[in-house]
Amino acid sequence: MPPAGPGTLQAPIAPPYSPTRTSGLAIASMVLGILWIYWIGSIVALILGYLALREIKQNPQSMEGRGMAMAGVILGWVGVTTLLLAIAMGIYIWKHEEHPNSNDEQTARLIWGTADQPEVNSLTRICTRTSAFGDPPSAHTFTV
Repeated sequence: MPPAGPGTLQAPIAPPYSPTRTSGLAIASMVLGILWIYWIGSIVALILGYLALREIKQNPQSMEGRGMAMAGVILGWVGVTTLLLAIAMGIYIWKHEEHPNSNDEQTARLIWGTADQPEVNSLTRICTRTSAFGDPPSAHTFTV
């Protein structure tokens, strides 16, 4: 074949084909974020998700899986947030069981006033209700 001259067109050369592959870290991050395995999976999903995002950023032409890595990171943060809320609720319940009446007495004083008032000493409320059958209202006394 003769060399190309000034008037001939030559086909552009295609870049070499490099197959892309999905990041294994991204897959693992998403799976652990979904499973959460008693919150350990959420923490590992965060770590693997951030490692996968860094790996994909370094090799964008040969690495895929950014969406899976982001899903793993998001689900990991949801799991960690749930863990922190569960710990906070556990501490609150534990403290409340340790001193069960202290808050109730303080709340009663704030709502009902001082113990010097005779109507407040018993913390009694009278409620009236009418039955579904049209019976006359009856008084019920509840002591708090």
